[in-house]
Amino acid sequence: MPKRLETLKAVAPGLRRVWFIYPTDDPASVAVLEQARRAAPALDLEVMARAVRTPDELARALKAVRSGDGLLAPDRTPALDIPDRVLQTSLAAAHRPRWPRCRGSTGSGF
Repeated sequence: MPKRLETLKAVAPGLRRVWFIYPTDDPASVAVLEQARRAAPALDLEVMARAVRTPDELARALKAVRSGDGLLAPDRTPALDIPDRVLQTSLAAAHRPRWPRCRGSTGSGF
């Protein structure tokens, strides 16, 4: 997780706030959130967390992310597919990402 935050900060040096949207019932995501919160101060970042249960909650959470905020997505969220939803929402905004985002993938090292 620290590497993901470093990547976001390198892509968007003015970034100050990063959202981590994750499934409520996923203990692995809670552990990742804690890693992000520990790493954030060294990068002058604030991590905002939002747990979601349903696709509607996910849609509302994504709407709350403001322009200029960053977004982290958990690696795997089968029930809600948060990484894919983040990408779709970002690309739908006039084919330009509304906010910098970083999502993991198997073997990426992030």
